[in-house]
Amino acid sequence: MTESRLVAWGLHKGLAKPNKLMKPFESTYALLVRSEEKGRTRLETLVYALFILSAIFSIWQFAHQTNTLPLRSINTSSAVVCEAPAVCG
Repeated sequence: MTESRLVAWGLHKGLAKPNKLMKPFESTYALLVRSEEKGRTRLETLVYALFILSAIFSIWQFAHQTNTLPLRSINTSSAVVCEAPAVCG
């Protein structure tokens, strides 16, 4: 048997113990988290915070904006009676 097969057989049977050179399995997600750039994370946090603050400010500005309605030009009657059919159509 080759050395790798012998080690694999020993590990399977519980006779051999993994040596220090064998690395335990790490998931892809764990590798990504460990290798994440710290400066980039801070920059992304700052950009997201600015987006959220700008959205809050826009909503606040819209809520405090005054809107005057032309109440004198609104007709409150529901029906208009036309007495002259030639004029009303």
